[in-house]
Parts: sequence; structure tokens; C-alpha cells
Amino acid sequence: MVAAELALLGEEDADNVFKQVGPVLVKQDLDEAKVNVNKRIEFIKAKLKEIDEQKSALEKEQQGVIERVQGLQAFFNKQQQAAVARAAAQQPTKNMTPNQLHSQ
Repeated sequence: MVAAELALLGEEDADNVFKQVGPVLVKQDLDEAKVNVNKRIEFIKAKLKEIDEQKSALEKEQQGVIERVQGLQAFFNKQQQAAVARAAAQQPTKNMTPNQLHSQ
């Protein structure tokens, strides 16, 4: 937005460019203002790129953690099912009546 506004200014408007320094407006050369704005835009674009790369790395790490958790859940489910099966295999004598036990 600022770069577009500076691009609209002609040489006759070059004396009407100001920079805010604290509470004071200081006159600034038009070319210097354009250079400063362009440098800030480049800096901001570089920071955005860096943040996007960090975001991608974190998303990749997150996906790895999700896969690990899913693997652990599957492992624990298998262990639980095996424990239930073992318990069920040991239980028939507990639920039988004494007559049923003697007939075996």
C-alpha cells in the first residue's frame, strides 16, 4: 500500500514525503523512502517464507507423532484383546456349576 502510494508521487511531490520518528514528522527524500519501503517489504517476505518453512516442518513432525500414537493405540488394542481372550479361556471353570465341573 505504501509502495503503491510512493509510486504515484512525481518529482514535484518529492518534497512532500515525511517519515515519523517518534512523535515528530521528518522530511525524507522520495528515493530514500522508496528504498526503505522496498527493504521492509523484502524483510517481511523473507520472514513470511521462514515462518511457512517452520510451519511445514511442524506439520510434518505432527504427522509423525499422530502415526506413532496410532501405532501405539493399535498395539495396546491388540494387547487388550489378547488379555481378554486369555481371561476368557481361564474363566469357564468359574462360571460352571459343581455338577458341570464333575461331568467334565
